[in-house]
Amino acid sequence: MLADTTKQVRYYFRAIKDDPDGAKSIGINIQKYKMYAFCISAVFTSMCGTFYAQYVLYIDPASTMGLMISIHLCIIALIGGIGKLFGPVIGPLSSFPLQN
Repeated sequence: MLADTTKQVRYYFRAIKDDPDGAKSIGINIQKYKMYAFCISAVFTSMCGTFYAQYVLYIDPASTMGLMISIHLCIIALIGGIGKLFGPVIGPLSSFPLQN
């Protein structure tokens, strides 16, 4: 039962991404599933932030959101691409040699 529901939600996410008006016309509650996507993203972001805080042991605004860190994150996203399966892996691997 859970596997069927997971597959269904995956199809809903894809339909909302490709054609929100079409997804709404077939009865998908767009606001509900966008909120689900936001919550899933927040869970993974908070887990990564927690692990980073435990690794560094001290967090201040300059160490987490400095100008160079923000630029580096934008470069990773540009190199990796949007909507690609391996983009989040290729982006950091190809941008680390450029960092130093």
